[in-house]
Amino acid sequence: MAQAPTARSDSEIQKLLEGPHNPAAKFLRELNLSIEDARRLDILALLTNLPRKERTKYGKRKALTPEERNELTKQRNREHARSTRKRKKIIMEALQSQVNELQRKLEPMLECKVLETNTEHVQSVRIANLKKFFSYRNTNLSHTYDDWVEVVCENIRFTSPVLPFGHKEARGPSAVRLNTHTYIGIDALIRDIVRFPSSMADYLDAAVGSSSFSIEACFSVNNDEIVAVADTIMCHWVSQIVLNQGQSKTKTIVNSGMAKCRYGFCDVKLVSVDLRYDVLGFLRQLEAATGAQLVTKVLDSAKSGQSDGASSKVDSIPAPISNIPQILRESQAESEINHPVVSISANIQSPGLKKEA
Repeated sequence: MAQAPTARSDSEIQKLLEGPHNPAAKFLRELNLSIEDARRLDILALLTNLPRKERTKYGKRKALTPEERNELTKQRNREHARSTRKRKKIIMEALQSQVNELQRKLEPMLECKVLETNTEHVQSVRIANLKKFFSYRNTNLSHTYDDWVEVVCENIRFTSPVLPFGHKEARGPSAVRLNTHTYIGIDALIRDIVRFPSSMADYLDAAVGSSSFSIEACFSVNNDEIVAVADTIMCHWVSQIVLNQGQSKTKTIVNSGMAKCRYGFCDVKLVSVDLRYDVLGFLRQLEAATGAQLVTKVLDSAKSGQSDGASSKVDSIPAPISNIPQILRESQAESEINHPVVSISANIQSPGLKKEA
Protein backbone atom coordinates (compact mmCIF):
# COMPACT_ATOMS: atom_id res chain seq x y z
CA MET A 1 0.00 0.00 0.00
CA ALA A 2 1.05 3.55 -0.70
CA GLN A 3 2.44 5.50 2.19
CA ALA A 4 0.13 8.23 3.50
CA PRO A 5 1.35 11.80 3.11
CA THR A 6 2.73 13.31 6.27
CA ALA A 7 2.36 16.91 7.34
CA ARG A 8 5.39 19.11 6.96
CA SER A 9 6.48 22.06 9.04
CA ASP A 10 7.06 25.55 7.61
CA SER A 11 10.84 25.15 7.80
CA GLU A 12 10.67 21.83 5.96
CA ILE A 13 8.42 23.37 3.29
CA GLN A 14 10.82 26.30 2.89
CA LYS A 15 13.83 23.97 2.60
CA LEU A 16 12.00 21.64 0.26
CA LEU A 17 10.91 24.36 -2.14
CA GLU A 18 14.39 25.91 -2.19
CA GLY A 19 15.97 22.68 -3.40
CA PRO A 20 17.21 22.92 -7.03
CA HIS A 21 16.05 19.41 -7.98
CA ASN A 22 12.70 19.38 -6.22
CA PRO A 23 9.78 18.93 -8.67
CA ALA A 24 7.61 21.37 -6.68
CA ALA A 25 10.31 24.04 -6.81
CA LYS A 26 10.79 23.37 -10.53
CA PHE A 27 7.04 23.76 -11.05
CA LEU A 28 7.00 27.08 -9.22
CA ARG A 29 9.99 28.35 -11.23
CA GLU A 30 8.32 27.43 -14.51
CA LEU A 31 5.20 29.35 -13.46
CA ASN A 32 7.31 32.18 -12.05
CA LEU A 33 5.54 31.88 -8.67
CA SER A 34 6.89 32.45 -5.21
CA ILE A 35 6.06 30.45 -2.08
CA GLU A 36 3.67 33.18 -0.93
CA ASP A 37 1.90 33.03 -4.33
CA ALA A 38 1.53 29.25 -3.98
CA ARG A 39 0.15 29.60 -0.46
CA ARG A 40 -2.29 32.28 -1.60
CA LEU A 41 -3.47 30.10 -4.49
CA ASP A 42 -3.90 27.17 -2.06
CA ILE A 43 -1.61 24.88 -4.07
CA LEU A 44 1.22 24.80 -1.56
CA ALA A 45 -0.28 21.87 0.33
CA LEU A 46 -0.69 19.97 -2.93
CA LEU A 47 2.92 20.52 -3.86
CA THR A 48 4.42 19.75 -0.46
CA ASN A 49 2.28 16.80 0.63
CA LEU A 50 3.83 14.47 -1.94
CA PRO A 51 5.23 11.10 -0.82
CA ARG A 52 8.85 11.20 0.23
CA LYS A 53 11.32 9.70 -2.27
CA GLU A 54 13.82 7.21 -1.01
CA ARG A 55 17.15 8.58 -2.26
CA THR A 56 20.50 6.88 -2.06
CA LYS A 57 23.96 7.94 -3.07
CA TYR A 58 23.20 7.29 -6.75
CA GLY A 59 19.54 8.24 -6.68
CA LYS A 60 16.54 5.96 -6.60
CA ARG A 61 17.29 2.38 -7.56
CA LYS A 62 15.05 -0.47 -8.26
CA ALA A 63 15.42 -3.71 -6.43
CA LEU A 64 17.97 -5.92 -8.20
CA THR A 65 18.04 -9.67 -8.30
CA PRO A 66 21.30 -11.46 -7.44
CA GLU A 67 21.81 -12.32 -11.12
CA GLU A 68 21.43 -8.68 -12.18
CA ARG A 69 23.75 -7.58 -9.40
CA ASN A 70 26.41 -10.08 -10.50
CA GLU A 71 26.07 -8.97 -14.12
CA LEU A 72 26.50 -5.32 -13.13
CA THR A 73 29.55 -6.23 -11.07
CA LYS A 74 31.11 -8.05 -14.03
CA GLN A 75 30.37 -5.13 -16.33
CA ARG A 76 31.88 -2.70 -13.84
CA ASN A 77 34.99 -4.86 -13.51
CA ARG A 78 35.37 -5.07 -17.27
CA GLU A 79 35.10 -1.29 -17.62
CA HIS A 80 37.62 -0.82 -14.83
CA ALA A 81 40.07 -3.24 -16.47
CA ARG A 82 39.59 -1.56 -19.85
CA SER A 83 40.23 1.90 -18.42
CA THR A 84 43.25 0.59 -16.52
CA ARG A 85 44.77 -0.84 -19.69
CA LYS A 86 44.08 2.37 -21.58
CA ARG A 87 45.60 4.48 -18.80
CA LYS A 88 48.65 2.20 -18.71
CA LYS A 89 49.10 2.54 -22.48
CA ILE A 90 48.93 6.34 -22.28
CA ILE A 91 51.47 6.41 -19.44
CA MET A 92 53.84 4.07 -21.30
CA GLU A 93 53.65 6.19 -24.46
CA ALA A 94 54.38 9.34 -22.47
CA LEU A 95 57.34 7.69 -20.73
CA GLN A 96 58.66 6.35 -24.04
CA SER A 97 58.48 9.80 -25.62
CA GLN A 98 60.40 11.24 -22.67
CA VAL A 99 63.04 8.53 -23.00
CA ASN A 100 63.41 9.21 -26.74
CA GLU A 101 63.72 12.96 -26.12
CA LEU A 102 66.37 12.45 -23.45
CA GLN A 103 68.24 10.02 -25.68
CA ARG A 104 68.16 12.51 -28.54
CA LYS A 105 69.62 15.21 -26.27
CA LEU A 106 72.25 12.93 -24.74
CA GLU A 107 73.57 11.43 -27.98
CA PRO A 108 75.62 14.52 -28.98
CA MET A 109 76.99 14.77 -25.44
CA LEU A 110 77.99 11.11 -25.47
CA GLU A 111 79.62 11.51 -28.87
CA CYS A 112 81.51 14.54 -27.59
CA LYS A 113 82.73 12.57 -24.58
CA VAL A 114 83.92 9.79 -26.85
CA LEU A 115 85.72 12.31 -29.04
CA GLU A 116 87.26 14.03 -26.04
CA THR A 117 88.64 10.74 -24.75
CA ASN A 118 90.31 10.12 -28.10
CA THR A 119 91.55 13.56 -29.10
CA GLU A 120 94.56 12.29 -31.00
CA HIS A 121 92.36 10.10 -33.18
CA VAL A 122 89.99 13.00 -33.87
CA GLN A 123 92.83 15.32 -34.86
CA SER A 124 94.34 12.65 -37.09
CA VAL A 125 91.00 12.22 -38.90
CA ARG A 126 90.68 16.00 -39.26
CA ILE A 127 94.18 16.26 -40.72
CA ALA A 128 93.39 13.40 -43.10
CA ASN A 129 90.26 15.24 -44.27
CA LEU A 130 92.34 18.39 -44.69
CA LYS A 131 94.74 16.53 -46.98
CA LYS A 132 91.81 15.09 -48.91
CA PHE A 133 90.43 18.59 -49.37
CA PHE A 134 93.62 19.78 -51.06
CA SER A 135 94.05 16.57 -53.06
CA TYR A 136 90.48 16.92 -54.36
CA ARG A 137 91.49 20.31 -55.79
CA ASN A 138 93.89 18.65 -58.22
CA THR A 139 92.75 19.25 -61.78
CA ASN A 140 93.66 15.76 -62.98
CA LEU A 141 91.15 14.12 -60.63
CA SER A 142 87.37 14.11 -60.68
CA HIS A 143 85.34 13.83 -57.49
CA THR A 144 81.58 13.75 -57.04
CA TYR A 145 79.36 15.49 -54.53
CA ASP A 146 79.26 12.32 -52.41
CA ASP A 147 83.06 12.32 -52.19
CA TRP A 148 83.11 15.93 -51.01
CA VAL A 149 80.32 15.52 -48.45
CA GLU A 150 82.43 12.96 -46.57
CA VAL A 151 85.17 15.56 -46.10
CA VAL A 152 83.37 18.92 -45.78
CA CYS A 153 79.99 20.16 -44.57
CA GLU A 154 77.30 20.84 -47.13
CA ASN A 155 77.33 24.59 -46.38
CA ILE A 156 81.10 24.97 -46.30
CA ARG A 157 82.55 28.48 -46.62
CA PHE A 158 85.61 28.60 -48.88
CA THR A 159 87.53 31.89 -49.08
CA SER A 160 90.35 32.59 -51.54
CA PRO A 161 92.07 35.72 -52.92
CA VAL A 162 90.68 37.44 -55.99
CA LEU A 163 92.57 36.64 -59.18
CA PRO A 164 92.49 38.67 -62.41
CA PHE A 165 91.01 35.72 -64.28
CA GLY A 166 87.55 35.38 -62.81
CA HIS A 167 84.80 32.97 -63.73
CA LYS A 168 81.63 34.52 -62.44
CA GLU A 169 79.38 31.91 -63.99
CA ALA A 170 80.99 29.27 -61.77
CA ARG A 171 80.85 31.05 -58.44
CA GLY A 172 77.35 30.28 -57.23
CA PRO A 173 76.63 31.99 -53.89
CA SER A 174 79.70 34.22 -53.56
CA ALA A 175 80.66 37.49 -51.93
CA VAL A 176 83.66 39.74 -52.58
CA ARG A 177 85.11 41.37 -49.46
CA LEU A 178 88.60 42.65 -48.72
CA ASN A 179 89.98 41.33 -52.01
CA THR A 180 88.70 37.79 -51.36
CA HIS A 181 85.96 35.62 -52.76
CA THR A 182 83.74 33.58 -50.43
CA TYR A 183 82.07 30.51 -51.89
CA ILE A 184 79.26 28.84 -49.95
CA GLY A 185 78.28 25.23 -50.53
CA ILE A 186 79.84 22.17 -52.13
CA ASP A 187 78.35 22.88 -55.56
CA ALA A 188 79.99 26.31 -55.78
CA LEU A 189 83.28 24.82 -54.59
CA ILE A 190 83.19 22.11 -57.28
CA ARG A 191 82.37 24.64 -60.00
CA ASP A 192 85.29 26.81 -58.89
CA ILE A 193 87.71 23.87 -59.09
CA VAL A 194 86.43 22.74 -62.48
CA ARG A 195 86.59 26.21 -64.04
CA PHE A 196 89.97 27.24 -62.59
CA PRO A 197 92.26 25.69 -65.30
CA SER A 198 90.11 26.77 -68.25
CA SER A 199 89.69 30.36 -67.01
CA MET A 200 93.42 30.61 -66.32
CA ALA A 201 94.22 29.24 -69.80
CA ASP A 202 91.85 31.76 -71.40
CA TYR A 203 93.50 34.55 -69.42
CA LEU A 204 96.99 33.55 -70.57
CA ASP A 205 95.85 33.05 -74.17
CA ALA A 206 94.40 36.55 -74.24
CA ALA A 207 97.53 38.02 -72.63
CA VAL A 208 99.99 36.26 -74.95
CA GLY A 209 97.83 36.37 -78.06
CA SER A 210 97.64 32.65 -78.67
CA SER A 211 95.28 29.78 -77.95
CA SER A 212 97.59 26.98 -76.95
CA PHE A 213 97.68 26.98 -73.14
CA SER A 214 96.45 24.11 -70.98
CA ILE A 215 96.71 24.13 -67.20
CA GLU A 216 97.24 21.37 -64.64
CA ALA A 217 97.28 22.04 -60.89
CA CYS A 218 98.37 19.80 -58.02
CA PHE A 219 98.02 20.71 -54.32
CA SER A 220 99.76 19.14 -51.33
CA VAL A 221 100.20 19.69 -47.57
CA ASN A 222 103.28 18.86 -45.50
CA ASN A 223 102.71 17.02 -42.21
CA ASP A 224 105.49 18.98 -40.51
CA GLU A 225 103.73 22.29 -41.17
CA ILE A 226 100.35 21.63 -39.56
CA VAL A 227 99.16 23.20 -36.30
CA ALA A 228 96.01 21.86 -34.63
CA VAL A 229 94.42 24.01 -31.90
CA ALA A 230 90.97 23.05 -30.59
CA ASP A 231 88.62 23.11 -33.60
CA THR A 232 91.03 25.03 -35.87
CA ILE A 233 93.90 23.73 -38.00
CA MET A 234 96.49 25.96 -39.67
CA CYS A 235 98.69 24.56 -42.42
CA HIS A 236 101.18 25.50 -45.11
CA TRP A 237 100.18 24.25 -48.57
CA VAL A 238 102.05 24.06 -51.86
CA SER A 239 100.64 24.00 -55.39
CA GLN A 240 102.43 23.02 -58.57
CA ILE A 241 100.89 24.51 -61.71
CA VAL A 242 102.02 23.07 -65.02
CA LEU A 243 101.73 25.37 -68.05
CA ASN A 244 101.48 23.42 -71.28
CA GLN A 245 101.93 25.64 -74.34
CA GLY A 246 101.74 23.65 -77.52
CA GLN A 247 103.44 20.27 -77.73
CA SER A 248 106.97 21.19 -76.66
CA LYS A 249 106.81 24.06 -74.16
CA THR A 250 106.04 22.97 -70.59
CA LYS A 251 106.81 25.05 -67.52
CA THR A 252 106.04 24.47 -63.86
CA ILE A 253 105.19 27.19 -61.35
CA VAL A 254 105.33 26.52 -57.61
CA ASN A 255 102.98 28.58 -55.46
CA SER A 256 102.53 28.34 -51.70
CA GLY A 257 100.44 29.88 -48.99
CA MET A 258 98.64 29.20 -45.76
CA ALA A 259 95.19 27.91 -44.91
CA LYS A 260 93.00 28.33 -41.86
CA CYS A 261 90.54 25.46 -41.53
CA ARG A 262 87.73 25.25 -39.00
CA TYR A 263 85.76 22.20 -37.94
CA GLY A 264 82.41 21.77 -36.25
CA PHE A 265 82.22 21.08 -32.52
CA CYS A 266 82.84 17.36 -31.98
CA ASP A 267 83.00 16.89 -35.75
CA VAL A 268 85.72 15.92 -38.21
CA LYS A 269 84.28 17.65 -41.29
CA LEU A 270 85.55 20.99 -42.54
CA VAL A 271 83.20 23.91 -41.88
CA SER A 272 85.29 26.68 -43.44
CA VAL A 273 88.58 26.98 -45.32
CA ASP A 274 90.40 30.31 -45.74
CA LEU A 275 93.30 30.35 -48.25
CA ARG A 276 95.94 33.08 -48.30
CA TYR A 277 98.88 33.51 -50.68
CA ASP A 278 100.84 36.19 -52.54
CA VAL A 279 98.75 36.96 -55.62
CA LEU A 280 101.27 39.40 -57.13
CA GLY A 281 104.10 36.94 -56.59
CA PHE A 282 102.04 34.28 -58.34
CA LEU A 283 101.36 36.63 -61.25
CA ARG A 284 105.06 37.50 -61.48
CA GLN A 285 105.84 33.80 -61.87
CA LEU A 286 103.24 33.55 -64.63
CA GLU A 287 104.74 36.64 -66.22
CA ALA A 288 108.24 35.13 -66.18
CA ALA A 289 106.97 31.85 -67.61
CA THR A 290 104.86 33.34 -70.41
CA GLY A 291 106.54 36.67 -71.15
CA ALA A 292 103.26 38.59 -70.87
CA GLN A 293 102.95 41.85 -68.90
CA LEU A 294 100.46 40.53 -66.32
CA VAL A 295 101.46 42.45 -63.18
CA THR A 296 101.47 45.77 -65.01
CA LYS A 297 97.93 45.19 -66.24
CA VAL A 298 96.75 44.24 -62.77
CA LEU A 299 98.31 47.33 -61.21
CA ASP A 300 96.84 49.58 -63.89
CA SER A 301 93.44 47.92 -63.42
CA ALA A 302 93.63 48.40 -59.65
CA LYS A 303 94.50 52.07 -60.07
CA SER A 304 91.98 52.92 -62.75
CA GLY A 305 89.21 50.63 -61.52
CA GLN A 306 88.63 49.37 -65.05
CA SER A 307 89.24 45.99 -66.69
CA ASP A 308 90.57 45.38 -70.18
CA GLY A 309 90.90 42.26 -72.30
CA ALA A 310 91.98 39.32 -70.20
CA SER A 311 92.28 41.20 -66.90
CA SER A 312 89.55 41.98 -64.40
CA LYS A 313 89.30 44.48 -61.60
CA VAL A 314 91.24 43.72 -58.40
CA ASP A 315 89.83 45.52 -55.36
CA SER A 316 93.18 46.11 -53.67
CA ILE A 317 96.78 45.00 -53.97
CA PRO A 318 97.26 41.94 -51.72
CA ALA A 319 100.18 41.97 -49.35
CA PRO A 320 102.66 39.13 -49.91
CA ILE A 321 102.97 36.40 -47.31
CA SER A 322 106.64 36.57 -46.39
CA ASN A 323 106.68 34.80 -43.04
CA ILE A 324 104.16 31.97 -42.83
CA PRO A 325 105.44 30.58 -39.46
CA GLN A 326 104.87 34.00 -37.86
CA ILE A 327 101.28 34.05 -39.16
CA LEU A 328 100.77 30.53 -37.84
CA ARG A 329 101.94 31.62 -34.39
CA GLU A 330 99.61 34.63 -34.38
CA SER A 331 96.64 32.49 -35.40
CA GLN A 332 97.53 29.93 -32.74
CA ALA A 333 97.66 32.63 -30.05
CA GLU A 334 94.27 33.93 -31.18
CA SER A 335 92.77 30.43 -31.01
CA GLU A 336 94.17 29.90 -27.50
CA ILE A 337 92.38 33.05 -26.34
CA ASN A 338 89.07 31.92 -27.86
CA HIS A 339 89.47 28.29 -26.69
CA PRO A 340 90.78 27.82 -23.13
CA VAL A 341 91.18 24.07 -23.66
CA VAL A 342 93.97 23.59 -26.20
CA SER A 343 95.19 20.38 -27.79
CA ILE A 344 97.99 20.24 -30.38
CA SER A 345 98.44 16.90 -32.10
CA ALA A 346 100.70 17.66 -35.09
CA ASN A 347 104.46 18.04 -34.99
CA ILE A 348 105.73 21.47 -36.04
CA GLN A 349 109.24 21.59 -37.45
CA SER A 350 109.05 24.69 -39.66
CA PRO A 351 111.88 27.24 -39.28
CA GLY A 352 111.09 29.83 -36.66
CA LEU A 353 108.09 27.92 -35.25
CA LYS A 354 108.40 26.22 -31.87
CA LYS A 355 106.26 23.38 -30.67
CA GLU A 356 104.02 24.35 -27.80
CA ALA A 357 102.51 21.92 -25.32
